[in-house]
Amino acid sequence: MKLEHLKYIVEINDSGSISTAAERMHVSQPAVSQSVKHLEDRLKVKIFKRSRNGAQPTEVGRSIIEKAREVLRKIDEIESIAQVQHAMLEGNLSLVAIPSMCMSLLPKTLSAFSTRFPKVKLEVIETGTLQAASYVEKEIVDFGIMSRREKTDFSDRFHPKFRKPIVSVKSRDVSA
Repeated sequence: MKLEHLKYIVEINDSGSISTAAERMHVSQPAVSQSVKHLEDRLKVKIFKRSRNGAQPTEVGRSIIEKAREVLRKIDEIESIAQVQHAMLEGNLSLVAIPSMCMSLLPKTLSAFSTRFPKVKLEVIETGTLQAASYVEKEIVDFGIMSRREKTDFSDRFHPKFRKPIVSVKSRDVSA
């Protein structure tokens, strides 16, 4: 049994016709007919009742078609998982943080991040708030975690993260 067989019987059911199914799937009508015949022979059941008006599923055919749909959905899920893995983030990410964050929040957070995104190389710079703000402003790093200072103006990129005056600031080209 091949995936194409399952795709064909689902499309025949949806279109009501072998020739329409073949046209929609960009294959010849004899190829679709032959595949359905092969599947019916293998399963030793008739999936469709063919007539001049098209192809209608038999009672057992309806059950087989529903199972074929389930299989094809699962195949789509598998392919989606593979695509997500393939498209996984990769590259470099740099951040600057104040010492208190480097000791408290970041170890656990960065460990989880590295586990989830193993292809991303992290660089962490530890420094005070003013220097951290400068690194972000000059786009030396992608983002920073620091205490809020009234002197720094990050209104367009300022994202409060805690009730205490600690914020993250990102470079202009990094998505929120």
